[in-house]
Amino acid sequence: MNPIAYLKIGQKILLLIFLVSALSTCAYTLRSYRTERQLIRDGIDRTLLVAAYSVDQVAGKRWHERARDAHSIAPDEYLGCVRQLTEAANRYHVQYVYAMVEAGPQIVFTCSSATEEELRVGTYDHYFQPYPSASDALKKTFTEGTVHFEDYTDKYGEFRSVFVPLIAPGGRRYVLAADISTHFIQQRLQAMLLFSLGIGSTIFVVIFLFGWLLVSMISRPIHQLSEFTRQLVHHGFQAPPDVDRGLKLIAATCRDEVGNLAESFIFMEHELQEHIATIKETTAARERIESELRVGREIQMSVLPQDFPPFPRRQEFDLHGHIEPAKEMSGDFFDYYMIDEHHLYLTVGDVSGKGVPASLLMVTCRTLLETMANEGITDPGEILSRVNTEIARKNEALLFVTVFYAVLDVRTGELKYANAGHNPPYMLHGEGRVEELRENPSLALGLKDPYHYRTGTLIMQPGDCFFVYTDGVTEAQDTQLDIFTAARMEQVLAKGVQAPMKELVVQVVAAVKEFVGDAPQSDDITIVAVRYRGPALVDRPVAAAATG
Repeated sequence: MNPIAYLKIGQKILLLIFLVSALSTCAYTLRSYRTERQLIRDGIDRTLLVAAYSVDQVAGKRWHERARDAHSIAPDEYLGCVRQLTEAANRYHVQYVYAMVEAGPQIVFTCSSATEEELRVGTYDHYFQPYPSASDALKKTFTEGTVHFEDYTDKYGEFRSVFVPLIAPGGRRYVLAADISTHFIQQRLQAMLLFSLGIGSTIFVVIFLFGWLLVSMISRPIHQLSEFTRQLVHHGFQAPPDVDRGLKLIAATCRDEVGNLAESFIFMEHELQEHIATIKETTAARERIESELRVGREIQMSVLPQDFPPFPRRQEFDLHGHIEPAKEMSGDFFDYYMIDEHHLYLTVGDVSGKGVPASLLMVTCRTLLETMANEGITDPGEILSRVNTEIARKNEALLFVTVFYAVLDVRTGELKYANAGHNPPYMLHGEGRVEELRENPSLALGLKDPYHYRTGTLIMQPGDCFFVYTDGVTEAQDTQLDIFTAARMEQVLAKGVQAPMKELVVQVVAAVKEFVGDAPQSDDITIVAVRYRGPALVDRPVAAAATG
């Protein structure tokens, strides 16, 4: 884990300033040291050159023209030259100035300065004295004829020398030289290094203090903004007055990005308050609507049949129904009733659309169907035709209803039915055969007035089952948007031909839910199934108008 990630923004900025200041100080000190060192070196080299040329001013070219052997210069004359060179060396603050020539394989002194001690005891370099420790730089000066500088260390300390080649009038090459002690250079460089470090440290401290003040100016309002967000959450998105005042002060005094951010926070708080108020109003309205819809659903479900078996004393048939709305209010409906002791009326319908409008049309349609039956009309086609007229006359919302309507004579098994654009029902025969009752299509209720609906007739044998459903069953979708299909439903019906009606309905609903899985219910699911058992063995008195 990167440890810098745990630092606060102010600490990160201070760390950056520290690193930049430290690097700047080091760079300044190193550059100053190198610059001063080079300046000192250049000054030393200039001094060495001037001091070396002073040998030629004292001895002259003629001196070296005469310096042919160890006896060509008298000792007294040589001593006088030594004294003059010593004065020149002292004048230029160098250790030695001297000249040399090549004598066979050796390099010998032709003249040289000396120290006071050497003059006093006579230990100075004598005329034509060999120079046994000649360096490579000196040898190259003789062979190449170019100026060479050299740094060396011996028992007397650290020195820098210059070797300057010249030509005597007779064509003989001689070399002028000067030595200077570099011990003082190190002292001067050390002093310069300390001075540079002092300047760099001062710059470092100034920059760091300035950075600390700058970070404090930046981080303090940022910390206040952070505290504002925490207090905003802790106090229901309305900061305490003191925190709010501090935020407004930042916005008023800081005219930079921090001030803009503070203004954005103030705007955010204002918008949050308005948004929260809107949410509260919307939530209250939604809860009120949802409550009303729940009540509406309860009312709607209460008018649909609830009790199964619906007529416990009737042995001629087994009946079961199921409805499962997709929303709070359903557009599907089913109903059953006996207007006399021999005829069972069945109806299943599906209103286009969802919600309250569909629910209201459903109630209207169901009421009209039952009213027509109670008026003594037994022909399903005629009933649907009359209901269609009533719905089409007042259908301002342009909704429509698919309805399957049937009347079963429990004495004979005769089933009269009419279909207003609804899914074809199924006949499950006692021997196990599943048959879909397909006829010529007809219009849904409410689309055209007048419209004549035809009545079909079939005879149910004891053990036959009549199965009616809405498209919410066959068109149920899973998470991949695949539909359940009529083929899957037929497979379930084939397996449950002999099952009681309640069990058959439960099996179909379970198969649909297993197929759908976690996908939301896309449409209302309604199923009605009735099995004809045959006429009752003993007639029993039945209430004139029992209703489910």
